[in-house]
Amino acid sequence: MGGWLAQGCAGFGSYEYGYITDNIVSARVVLPSGEVQVFTGEDMDLIAEMEGITGLISEVTMHIQPLDDLEVISLGSKDASVVQAFTEAIIRDDIPIWSISFINPGMAALRNKLPLREHFGLPSEEQLILPESFITTVAFRKKDTEQVVPALQNYAQSMGIEILPDHIAQHEWGDRFKIMKIKRLGPSLVPTEFIVPLAQLGNTMGAVEHSVHHPMVKEGLVIRSGAGGSPEVVILGFIPADERTFGYTLKFSSVLSTIKIAEKHGGRAYTTGMYFPHKAQTLLGKKRLGKIKAFKREIDPKGLLNPGKVFQNNVVGMFIATASNFEPVGRLFSNLVKTKVSERITRKRKDIPADVAWYAYSCSQCGYCIDSCDQFSGRGWESQSPRGKWYWLLEYLEGRCEWNQKMVDSFLACTTCEMCNLRCCAALPIESSWMKLRSVLVTDKKKMTIPPFEMMAAALSSQGNIWAGYRKN
Repeated sequence: MGGWLAQGCAGFGSYEYGYITDNIVSARVVLPSGEVQVFTGEDMDLIAEMEGITGLISEVTMHIQPLDDLEVISLGSKDASVVQAFTEAIIRDDIPIWSISFINPGMAALRNKLPLREHFGLPSEEQLILPESFITTVAFRKKDTEQVVPALQNYAQSMGIEILPDHIAQHEWGDRFKIMKIKRLGPSLVPTEFIVPLAQLGNTMGAVEHSVHHPMVKEGLVIRSGAGGSPEVVILGFIPADERTFGYTLKFSSVLSTIKIAEKHGGRAYTTGMYFPHKAQTLLGKKRLGKIKAFKREIDPKGLLNPGKVFQNNVVGMFIATASNFEPVGRLFSNLVKTKVSERITRKRKDIPADVAWYAYSCSQCGYCIDSCDQFSGRGWESQSPRGKWYWLLEYLEGRCEWNQKMVDSFLACTTCEMCNLRCCAALPIESSWMKLRSVLVTDKKKMTIPPFEMMAAALSSQGNIWAGYRKN
């Protein structure tokens, strides 16, 4: 929640309720001096969207809605202009909708290519083939069904929109927080995020498709009352890539292209961050930016908190600002890079099995696995969780660390319960990957460092069982 406020985000439910900043009553913040201050009203401008440069958000008080059962309907349409017209009709007729989100055909196509989740080495889910179209998912309160459903049916009939089967709607809603799952086909992603007026959604999406010649997957979230009270759409996009190649760097030019296209159609970058501090005045407004700078000088004169973000200069931001001036040239070179989208498990890297190395790059570091991990709950260190282990493997593959006794023990201590497999956003076969690493560590590297493992191996070799029982018994 603190992160949402610090970046001024939108999400599911934002169609009805707007951005997170529209729903905050107060925020308790620890200032650089150690002083604790509660921010409310107009003073929230000093905290919201500031990405931590003005204080550490420790507590948030926000409005909540009454608990209601939700219904969902998914609809398929041929292009973004139809999504735009459909949503505008909903707004015009004041249909009581809670959330509107959509994915583009590229996202649907890549989801259809994803390997299935495994349990005990076998698929644990059915293959669902999504139509390769713009899939819009509408969520509304069950008590409003009689008003909502006939209206959606009328729009669908008049606009040539297909109402998709209920199992697709339930799947899309159930997977709404798993947008990063397509990273497994990269195994990396180049992200872009921008906001456009709903009235320019069709034109913007068409221009992006025309200008960026890479498969770009997109998710959109509609905000009924955005900046200035007009409807807006937040677009989160990903270009599949491979960070181990030079082409990965070139593809970042496409990010600048999408931002420029959004701006041309009345939109803007999603946030400033470290990449766009030169856009701070545009995104925050001159008056508010002046207020924030004065507050920052007063409470953090040494610039201790998150330096180089929001409006402060940094090397990356200055490079991006310069590169933006040469965006057409960058787009040309970016579009020359060929994009392969599939799992390409070919050869092992260093001493790590080929598939395990691929998964290390595929992990999105979302953290869904952590709460389900018995090893983490027992030890409490991030390095004991699946996410921590994937991150360590990535560092090892990049040559930034080496095996030591602590990390060997960490991989060997996994209980092999497979709960992480069931929670993983990208459906990575985590437990079987750790078993393959055990083979590397124990058999190849002779790292049998836990005495019970040595006893089990000796018993297996001599008596055919791991329990140190005599074969005759």
